[in-house]
Amino acid sequence: MITIIGFTLILLNLISIRGAEIDGYEVSIYNALNPIFWVSLIGSITCGITIIAYEAINKQYSRQRFWLIGLLIIMMNNIILLLLPVFRCYATYGRTDNLAHVGIALDIISTGHISQYNIYPATHILISSISNIINLPPIIVVNFFPAFFYVLIILGIYCLAKVISSEPREIMLITLASTVLLSTLYNSVILYSLSLSYFIFPLLLYLYFKELAQFRLLLIVLVILLAYFNPLSSIVLIFGFTTMDVFNVFYNKRYGNQHGRQHRYGIYPSLISFIILITWLSGKYPFWKTYIRLIYYALLGIIDIEPLITSQIMDTFFVRLNMKIPDFISLFIKLYGNILIYLVISLIAGIRTIRHLSLTSFDQFKIKKLFILFGYFISTILLQLFQLFATIVSTGAIRLLPFIFSVCPIFVGHILYNYGKINKKNEFATLSLIVGLILVCSTFGIFSTYPSPYTKQTNQQVTVAELNGMEWLYEYKNPAIPDRPIRMYYYYAHFLLGENLAKERMEKGDISHVEFGPQNVNYASYSNLGDLHISEVYIPLSIFDKVFYEVYPELEEFDINYFEKLKKDQTVNKIFSNGELEVWMVT
Repeated sequence: MITIIGFTLILLNLISIRGAEIDGYEVSIYNALNPIFWVSLIGSITCGITIIAYEAINKQYSRQRFWLIGLLIIMMNNIILLLLPVFRCYATYGRTDNLAHVGIALDIISTGHISQYNIYPATHILISSISNIINLPPIIVVNFFPAFFYVLIILGIYCLAKVISSEPREIMLITLASTVLLSTLYNSVILYSLSLSYFIFPLLLYLYFKELAQFRLLLIVLVILLAYFNPLSSIVLIFGFTTMDVFNVFYNKRYGNQHGRQHRYGIYPSLISFIILITWLSGKYPFWKTYIRLIYYALLGIIDIEPLITSQIMDTFFVRLNMKIPDFISLFIKLYGNILIYLVISLIAGIRTIRHLSLTSFDQFKIKKLFILFGYFISTILLQLFQLFATIVSTGAIRLLPFIFSVCPIFVGHILYNYGKINKKNEFATLSLIVGLILVCSTFGIFSTYPSPYTKQTNQQVTVAELNGMEWLYEYKNPAIPDRPIRMYYYYAHFLLGENLAKERMEKGDISHVEFGPQNVNYASYSNLGDLHISEVYIPLSIFDKVFYEVYPELEEFDINYFEKLKKDQTVNKIFSNGELEVWMVT
């Protein structure tokens, strides 16, 4: 019965979004859809969770794999969620990296080679290759990436679970824990090259524990490829796998003879990754010129190391948005509530594993692997903390966070399984706990997947009209007159012109290579923009620019009334408008 309800709700949701296409920009994808859709989505996911949880604790367990039906229900619902921009007919989702990746892939398709500036070409080769194989534009490929990599990470966790544990019930609960959308913005709704690396880490960990030669060969291939997806992921691998090797050696020396577990995992993937990383980056002069020199000056004390925790997070939320501590806590729970729950449970599981290292009453084959995985978990946490409090090279405040949670489902599923064993006399209480925990985390994940005013973020939708407007600007603008956008990033030039042509025009000053911001329409100190700009400029103004300040009214750097003043300014002429994007020319 519960299976029928789950699939029926999926069918109703597919029918409800069939005619939900839109043409313009929407502030929130959550408010745009009928509340019934979200109720049905959560209800169907609840059905899937219940099926898996019941199979995992049922005393009359049979090997009929009925739990896979529950997994299918959850995955179908989350895939629908991740593909909502496609169903809503967005041009794409992601106003920055998505557009740049597509432009670079177009260059690879047209020229057949990789730019010298590209330090993570694997992403773009993958996009262009798939585009050529299926004969579809790269933008279509990118739009379907979220669903593909969501499936990939669940398969990776499932494989890792099978090599960690031989208990079918535990494998079920670990796989169930992996279905939760944990990483908010880095769950590949927006395509980041680093997020692609994150999604293959469970598979890397699985291959690490496999001792057969063919698995080692595949591990070498993936380790080599990792540096070409994103160098930062290789750094995570080097630290993470080195720590795992150390934990493995420690276990063998301390407990190996006692338990007869002296297996040696891995083939020095850290060393291989280090060699490939240095070899690859050694040919990238811009990288060495910018970042290595920056690190060198920081070590000499010539420049200060600025903690991202203060410069990016504290400044934004407490100063610019005038948020109080309770408001910040509320926002943090909305964004990272499920992540916090998984983190706490994983720490508990790690401590529990350490306590059981010397106990022969436990399966030491599994305990050893959990202990080694806990080493990876600790090392990635330390890397993330270092980035927050002692960052030299800025890569985003929480850029490493997803790597921490590539092993969290293992620990969460392990704890839930052991709780069921301890409390096996009360199946209802165990079932309620498992369903309640995963459902709460899934709900947090659902409503933090897409940026919205609910989480103090702006929808990253790109409309067709915006692309058409920017294409008109780049094609017909006077090359001698630069553009000064507010938030129409230079990524649009990459998308429409390709990386090579865009860089050429940026070097000539024809197209801006930075976000100039709201100061381009600053009426606080000037009566008209002709006094502000000493030469003629184009100002592309999107509806997104206006919505941004509706979501963030606390920002003092800009007044929403400036848009009305713009219409009355005698030194400004509107030369293009299509309802979503306007182009103004300051004379």
